[in-house]
Order: sequence, then C-alpha cells, then structure tokens
Amino acid sequence: MKRLLFLLFIPILSYSQITYKDVMSINSEKTFKRVVIENGFEFDKSDEEYIGYGMNINRDSINGNKSKLWSRYSKINGEFNFQFSLSSNFYGLIKDLTDESPYNSIIEKVKKNCKFYDIIEKNGLDYVCYSCPQSTYKGKIGFTKSEGSGVIQHILPKKQITYNDVMSINSDKTFYKVMIENGYEFLENTDSIIVFGIDVNEDSLETFYDEWVLYEKTNGEFRIKFNIDEDNDEDSYNVLLDDIKNNCTFYDTLKNSVWTYDYVSYSCSESTYEGKISYVITDSMSYISHIIPTTD
Repeated sequence: MKRLLFLLFIPILSYSQITYKDVMSINSEKTFKRVVIENGFEFDKSDEEYIGYGMNINRDSINGNKSKLWSRYSKINGEFNFQFSLSSNFYGLIKDLTDESPYNSIIEKVKKNCKFYDIIEKNGLDYVCYSCPQSTYKGKIGFTKSEGSGVIQHILPKKQITYNDVMSINSDKTFYKVMIENGYEFLENTDSIIVFGIDVNEDSLETFYDEWVLYEKTNGEFRIKFNIDEDNDEDSYNVLLDDIKNNCTFYDTLKNSVWTYDYVSYSCSESTYEGKISYVITDSMSYISHIIPTTD
C-alpha cells in the first residue's frame, strides 16, 4: 500500500506525439506553428530572430521558463529544432526517459528512411545529418544528445558562394536569399548594415568568422571577407576570383568609401547590381567587394 501511494505522488510524464512525418512537413513558419500547436505546445516567446514553443511550460520569471520539450523556429533562415529532455529526477531517483521519448522513434525512422549526409557542427555541437527524400524543407535533418537532452535540428549546410550568387545580389532581399541558401549564420541587422558569417572561431575575448559578408543598406554595396589559403586552388576565394577574371572585363582600380585599399575592379555582363565587382589581397585577409564608382 505504501508503495502504491508513493507511485501516485510521482508526476506522470506524457510526451507530445511529435512524429517523423511532422518533422518532414515543416518548411515554413506557418507549417512549424501548425505542427507545434496541433501537438499541444504552448507559446513561449518571439523576437526578431526566433519563435519558441514548449510543452507544459513551467513559467518562472526569475530563473527562466522550463519544459521537457522545447521547439524553436528561425525567422531568418527557416531552421527549426526540437529539444527533448531525456532524464528526470523524482525524489532522488533518476529515470531515463529515452525509450519513452518521441526522440528515439523519430531518430530510428530517420536512420531507416534517409541517407547519411555528414557530421555538421552547429553552435558547438556535432550533429549526425541525413538527407531525407520525404522532407519538404531545404537542407538536412541532424540529431545529437547533450546534457541530458536529445536534439533534432534542421540544418542548412554551408556551401561556397559562387560567381552566380555574387552576380545575383542587387537588394537586401537577394542578399538574404544568397546567405541563407549557402548556410551562412545571421549575425546582425541594424539601420545601416546586414551581416552574416560562417566558420566561427572563438577565444576568451572575441568571436572570429573565417568568412563574413556585409551588406550596406544605404547604397546596396556588399563585401565578402575571406581568410584564404593562396596555395589552395579549391579555396572558395580563389575559385570565385578565377570566375570573376574569366567572365568579366577589367575596369579600373577603385577605392571603397570605407576601406583605404586599392581594389582591382571588373565589369560583369551577368551582374544584376549597379557598379563593379572588385578584389584586394591584404597581409591577413582578402576581400571581394561590390563598389559603385563615384564621379569624384
């Protein structure tokens, strides 16, 4: 009898029945909201970058809200994730909930129905990623475990920016499109600039990106910064520069209004932007920049 009463005091955990089919169906903010709301998630918060939902949220304004199942959608690039708590502590008893969690069943179906793609690092975690023919989203689905949670993460893999990508940028809308489709990470959006980056390196003082791309809202100029290996012909900078030289016509040497370097500039017949595409190599890094020549 005492044992029965003890068990009655243990909270009963019931997971939402998030399924493999649900995950495969998410390809927009609208379909994300449909999946989480139909599965009983509660709205948590929303800002310029993300929308967050949770299951049976324990709201705490001091220590932060808690939930055994979170989900988040990026308004910037459409990536989404589900984070499942896989352990609980009742009266000092640790219970492993992995077998009871939809995380396990979804992962088994991913491994059964999809093809292994690669290991992709994102936000300090390594994800095993798969290509799924049933998916409606662009990109890959990845999964990992961290600190007692199982995470299912939609990821847009990083690709090299191509000559055609550069030629297509003529507005903040087309800039966003190129950055997102190539898997770059959103960094900043102010009144004057938009910035994306890739291949993060961190130390105790700063965060560095091997490549970042900046778009100026005031005049539509953009520039790409590369940390390059000049001896590597497959390096994205070298590939892009060769394509510019092969497809465009030398124009002149120009100075950017912000940077003091002399840029070797080209006119490209395929360009959709106003102005020229230019490049410069410095001691520590190199740039490919869009420059609108001035009459001064």
